[in-house]
Amino acid sequence: MQPRVLLVNQDLLFLETLSRKLQQHRLSVKTASSDEDIFIRLNDGEVDVVLLDVRFNGEKAVQTMVHAKNEHPEIEVILLSNAESIGWAMAGMREGAFDDIAEPFDVEKLVGRIGAALKVKRKREGRFSFSKFFEKNMMAATFAQAGEFDAAKSLMDSGKKSKKASKKKNSSD
Repeated sequence: MQPRVLLVNQDLLFLETLSRKLQQHRLSVKTASSDEDIFIRLNDGEVDVVLLDVRFNGEKAVQTMVHAKNEHPEIEVILLSNAESIGWAMAGMREGAFDDIAEPFDVEKLVGRIGAALKVKRKREGRFSFSKFFEKNMMAATFAQAGEFDAAKSLMDSGKKSKKASKKKNSSD
């Protein structure tokens, strides 16, 4: 599956140009030019990395990023900045952005940072799935110890079904 990027900028020409360049690097790119567009795209659930421009509206962009990360903690955010907006980029980094790229944008470097953000995202998702696996097995053991074997078996069987569904979904992608 192609990495899914949401490019956020108010300048439609910039969106079109950078979007086309990123697509040449086999990235699936969606664009948004307003806060409303951002949350529509994020709620679709098909975004891995957000490229958020803080150059023109720094404070509002950082607030939007914080809101987006609160609503969708699974996403990574890379901020696009310049010398004048470096303060807002630093504020965004303190609030949880993965990285900041300053203009002029080197597309190769940007693609590399997107790849690094995806690795962090996948690593975090792996830890999350392991902790869920551990939690469920501990619950099943607790039920079994209390003599509730049907409940324990049901918990263990639910994991097998979700693994099979996940494998089917991944093989169809």
